[in-house]
Formats: sequence, C-alpha cells, structure tokens
Amino acid sequence: MIKRFALIPALALFLAAPVAFADPPAPEPGTFAAKPEAKSGWKKLGERVVQGKVDTDVIKPSSKAEFTSIAIFVEKEEIALYDIEIEFGNGEKFSPATRLLFKEGSRSRVIDLPGKERVIKKITFKYGNLDAKKHARVEVWAKKA
Repeated sequence: MIKRFALIPALALFLAAPVAFADPPAPEPGTFAAKPEAKSGWKKLGERVVQGKVDTDVIKPSSKAEFTSIAIFVEKEEIALYDIEIEFGNGEKFSPATRLLFKEGSRSRVIDLPGKERVIKKITFKYGNLDAKKHARVEVWAKKA
C-alpha cells in the first residue's frame, strides 16, 4: 500500500512535465497580445498613422540588420491595404500580394522575404482608412536572421 502512494507524486510530476515546458497558448486571433517580443527575434521597424481614405507612407528602418520575414499590425481603426513594396539594401524590390482589409487589432500573416537574410532599406505602403474621419496606426515588425 505504501508503494502505491509513493508512485502517485512521481506519476503526477511525469504527467505535469510536458505542460510545464510547453509554449504558452497562442493568443486569440486579432488581438495585440499577438505582437512579437524583441527577445523572440522580432524587431519593430516602425509605425505610421494612416491619414484619410488613400495614403502612401514609407518606413525606413534605422537598423541594418538582416531579416527573414515581416508582419504588419493594425490598431485603432480598420484599413484597406492596397499595396506594399519592400526595397532591400541591394536595391531589389519585393511586392507580396497584400490587397487586404484589416480589422482594428488584427495582423497580417508572417510574410517570408525572398532569398536568405535581407537588409530592408524601406517599406512603402499604399493604404487607407475605411472611415476617412478616423486614423489607424500600422506597425511593421521583422524577424531577425
């Protein structure tokens, strides 16, 4: 009988171990809890406020680090993203298919950059607020190589 009771704590520890070391649960889609953290290898490249129904903005990262992918986060209002163009340090350009509507508090999928690691020189957005009287904020994050 004593041997059975000795096995219970060992069994409980064994069963709990995978849960204790598992990644935290994924945040709900569309929440800003989904923003990456710097320690996870992601770096915020910049942000812009969307002005009006049609707007063009450029983000020029101050970092010369090399990145493998980007993600776009939208808060405060809904926007339509018409086009995005990424220019790399060597002058090459990449325009991922992005004709999308973003709800407030949502994000894009992770967009892999072509090639291996890339220095991002600038990112040009063509977008607009769905309600021209309100202003969304767009953030771009990039995954370090």
